[in-house]
Amino acid sequence: MDVFLNLKILFIVGFFYFCQAMGFIVLFCSILVITYLVYKYSKCNGLSKNDILIGWVVKLFFGGLYLYIFINYYGNGNLYGDSSGFFRDSKLISQLAIKDPYEYLKLLFGLTDITSPVVWEHLKETNLWFYNGSGDFINDNRLILKVNSVIHLFSFNNLYVHSLIHVLISFIGIKLIFTTFSDYVKCKKLFWYALVCLPSLSFWSGALLKESLLVFGLGLLFFNLKKLRDLIRIKHLLFYFIGVLFITYNKPYTGLIVFPLSFLLLIGEYYSWSIVKLKIVSVFVLIIFIFLMFAPSRINLTEKVSVKQKDLMNMGKGGVFFITDSSFCFFDYKLNSNFEMISDSMIKVNVESKGEYKLFGKHNFKPFTIQKSDKLYPHYLSQIPSTSYFDTEPIDYSVVRLIKNIPLAVVDVHLRPFPWDNGDKLKWFAFLQNILLISLVLFSFYNKRILYNKDKWILFILISSSFFITLLIGWTTPIFGAIVRYKVPVDLFIIIISFILLKSKKHEKI
Repeated sequence: MDVFLNLKILFIVGFFYFCQAMGFIVLFCSILVITYLVYKYSKCNGLSKNDILIGWVVKLFFGGLYLYIFINYYGNGNLYGDSSGFFRDSKLISQLAIKDPYEYLKLLFGLTDITSPVVWEHLKETNLWFYNGSGDFINDNRLILKVNSVIHLFSFNNLYVHSLIHVLISFIGIKLIFTTFSDYVKCKKLFWYALVCLPSLSFWSGALLKESLLVFGLGLLFFNLKKLRDLIRIKHLLFYFIGVLFITYNKPYTGLIVFPLSFLLLIGEYYSWSIVKLKIVSVFVLIIFIFLMFAPSRINLTEKVSVKQKDLMNMGKGGVFFITDSSFCFFDYKLNSNFEMISDSMIKVNVESKGEYKLFGKHNFKPFTIQKSDKLYPHYLSQIPSTSYFDTEPIDYSVVRLIKNIPLAVVDVHLRPFPWDNGDKLKWFAFLQNILLISLVLFSFYNKRILYNKDKWILFILISSSFFITLLIGWTTPIFGAIVRYKVPVDLFIIIISFILLKSKKHEKI
């Protein structure tokens, strides 16, 4: 028996190291193949092959930088933050593909019954698949979990392969965005390098995070919308809606703003870019925005913002978060020692503790006391208090407070963190980037070219999208570190807007 036991242990250890080795082989070969394809086949208006290759190398650098910081600086040798949860849970889901490929495919397309024994066996251990903190109709965790579960099928569970794929996904998105808007800019190369070198854009979109899928989705949406304005084709219509799905089911606060506003490009084309029609559209957009503040509960903006702000306040203050059969529970981080982690995903209550709970689908947290027991609960997160948390006035379902906080929301997103604000050394990079973007906008307005009607329609859509996303982030997020990440689409739109204002003399003659 001892011999068989030793052989079994030897086999498990050997298989583990085999998978590790294969993962790095896949990584090395993938880097070589992708780099070769990027150099050989990538073509963009106004760019050389070397420009595109340099852009790819820059994206690789930021992808590696993210892993280094979140493994060595924050994680003490292990991946830290949302990336860790996405990687772990997607690995559990990918195991369904080996056991039952048909059910796995159905799961990917949302066609399976998740309560069936074969599916539930793999989902029950996940932390992020079922969690929908705001009770919205969109669970924005599932898309990235599905994408990474597919990557697990060929990555041999190698984290660096996943990072590489996310870098590639966001690189494709950036390239599509450049191709879409390059006709409207004066300095095409500078525009390209601004897109790939802007720290927040490349850092967050090159990680195992939702931002990579967001940039890819935005690229698909804008590129295919441009094609649809010229000629309606099934393939462009299909890819346009794939882009919409990637944005909406990945970052709802961006998708639910950009998707409806993007239709204005088709309206503008239909009315020959009439400025009179643009003014009418502007008033209509403002009316819709005001209506949402007072709308029924399901789509009420004030209510959604209040709930999300409460969730992020809890997250910023730190705490222990886990899930019961019917609710999401929160406990102050000071009570962390009252709980025991039994595994990577399960937690046990060792001491009676006072906290708050929120029923799934509901918005309000209510105080309660959980009793000591041997029952295990799915662990969502144990978060130490954020060093970049700052106090902000709760919206608390008040339209008056929502409106009053508009200027503060804009300041928090576009100007802060200030040097004297809370945060670690990384806040200086965010501060300097904000200064850079503000300087770019001021320079662009100072050197603004003549704007034609079509340009004004495009700028209105981009500025409106940027403004509304800014408000949602500023209203809900009291953590500077989170703001820097959430405002990736805003930073992207600022770059595009600034370079459109500096469009070429050649374009002015068209």
